[in-house]
Amino acid sequence: YHEVNTWEEYVGYLEKDLNDAEALLKEVEEKGMGDEFFNYRQNRLNYWAVLALKARFYLWIQDKKQAAEYAGRVIANKDFRLNQGTDFAAKDNIASPEHLFSLHVYNLNDIVSNYFLNAGGVEQDQDKVKTDIFESDVTDYRVTYLWNEITEKSGTRYILEKYKQEGMPDAGLQEVPLIRLYEMYLIAIECSDLETEYKPLVDELVAARNISVVNVSTVDLKNAFVAKEYQKEFYGEGQLFYFYKRNGYTTFLHSPLSNMTESNYMFSWPDDETLFGKTN
Repeated sequence: YHEVNTWEEYVGYLEKDLNDAEALLKEVEEKGMGDEFFNYRQNRLNYWAVLALKARFYLWIQDKKQAAEYAGRVIANKDFRLNQGTDFAAKDNIASPEHLFSLHVYNLNDIVSNYFLNAGGVEQDQDKVKTDIFESDVTDYRVTYLWNEITEKSGTRYILEKYKQEGMPDAGLQEVPLIRLYEMYLIAIECSDLETEYKPLVDELVAARNISVVNVSTVDLKNAFVAKEYQKEFYGEGQLFYFYKRNGYTTFLHSPLSNMTESNYMFSWPDDETLFGKTN
């Protein structure tokens, strides 16, 4: 707990904590331990997750140079890779090779079945998904593997199967991603206005998700690509909300809210974090 009076103090404390975490965890990372604990480092706050958090942090405070630097450091680590078509075909819908930091939920299968797949779960109008989100791109792996039309007694539904557990490889079973490599690519792309820098990264994403050829020859087109990719990739994940918030979107895709304001973006303060009637 730190008492802060200004935005600069608040940002300074956050940056110090992240710098300290980077320094401490770098020693652990460099030891290269080959035991099971280290192999499942994505389930713990690890060195690469801290670098990714720093990329997020610097983007939030609009220090795009440092955001791009930290995102680039994560991308350069070949221990992680983008999910490919073969991964999706093997039912790795949650892209486990991309997990920098994830949460293990022991009963995720039950949760997904009850709240995502069964009636009343995450469903959407099929035409809206295919046209509004994926712009009629029939080659995109995410249309093929992450969304599915199912028929029930009550009728047909088009549902998001991102968290579906059946057939998942052990590496991604019962895991909810908190930070993924794909986001680091989008941060690096957003933070560069040089086509020679961002175009190779765009090409990697296009190949990994089998996206139809895109035009990013101008900064505006590149930024539009980033916005659409947040919608395509993070539907059902928290980063889509924070992208909207960071960029001051007044409307959400497929949301009944027609005019988001700054106060709408603020979550209520949890009761258990209120001390003696005073928030800290």
